[in-house]
Amino acid sequence: MRKSNNIVCIKAVTWSRDSHGLYDYESRSVHKRLIQAVNSINIVRSGTDVQPVSDFTNLNHMSDQSALCSLEHEKNEFYIIPNDTEPLWQVVRSMKCQYGSGYILKEGDIIKLGRVSFKITSLQAQDDRNLSDNTQDSEDIDCDVPNERENGVCKVCLFEDSDPGNPLISPCNCSGTMKYIHLLCLQKWLTLRMVSRSTENCITYSWKSIECEICKCPYPFSFCAKGHGTDLFKIERPEVPYLVLEAIAGDRNNNRAIHIISVTSKNSVKLGRGHDSDVRISDISVSRCHAIVKLRDGNFLLEDHNSKFGTLIKSKDRIHISSNNSVVVQTGRTVISMSLKSSTSPFDLGGDLDISLDEEISPLGKRSL
Repeated sequence: MRKSNNIVCIKAVTWSRDSHGLYDYESRSVHKRLIQAVNSINIVRSGTDVQPVSDFTNLNHMSDQSALCSLEHEKNEFYIIPNDTEPLWQVVRSMKCQYGSGYILKEGDIIKLGRVSFKITSLQAQDDRNLSDNTQDSEDIDCDVPNERENGVCKVCLFEDSDPGNPLISPCNCSGTMKYIHLLCLQKWLTLRMVSRSTENCITYSWKSIECEICKCPYPFSFCAKGHGTDLFKIERPEVPYLVLEAIAGDRNNNRAIHIISVTSKNSVKLGRGHDSDVRISDISVSRCHAIVKLRDGNFLLEDHNSKFGTLIKSKDRIHISSNNSVVVQTGRTVISMSLKSSTSPFDLGGDLDISLDEEISPLGKRSL
């Protein structure tokens, strides 16, 4: 295998505590490790020690080791490859864009604040009626409708009538006389379970549970019947520009929430646990003012506000390591910074580890604890 003209400097910092896969960016109780690579390697963690290995084959037989990510060398370029079992997240506080620090949001992005994850389901920066809204598109399903030979009866109102504006649908696993329900009957029932909360810049809709009370099947947020897509939930939309955050379910009570955030060039929107946050997230891992969303030239800019457990963007593909920027990623309780150095330049291991690692990964931010 041909070696690269560059050396990849890999700086790994692991939090000493193992808590929900979090990394505490304010903690000094961390374990540091510096690795150099000139070819493809795999990176694993054993306890708090991060080390390179040739492959992940034997990890299943070593319970104390976990695969973190891989470094791939291809045509004199280096890429960070996510592991199949552990998500790879980019650290927003270390990211750069044309507006300075931060990350420009894109539709479909998954962001993580502390241990709480959201999906960007809609970004509307301009008034274009032809723009599609993908809110809850991950749960689109095809609903059965009665055919001409079948006599469907709504299990709520017990009527058989059906029309294009109020069809009989089968959105769950019920069968027999309980199979069908009118769209409007279901929407009315779901609306009664909806709780809304408004601030100056955000409308939040939340549900305690959205499952069928008979078969316990979760209801989709949207469905397709005879080729036509319809939302089960009627959600008010503000004037553009705005974005929609969908909370990704992860709690035992199946709580769900959608945040519709209105952002203009004159305001910034705060996300956090504090009472003055526009988007309030009631989780102890979320800082009082955790992150900020701004509008810049029609782009939605996400910035971390020195949060304790970080603001992260889920990596969907491999990440290229360029010569002018380091890449900082988090996987579990380990944060890894990778940067390129010329193989002909002097390289002081100790000084670079002690200074650059703290600057890139662990800037202290006490104000938003």
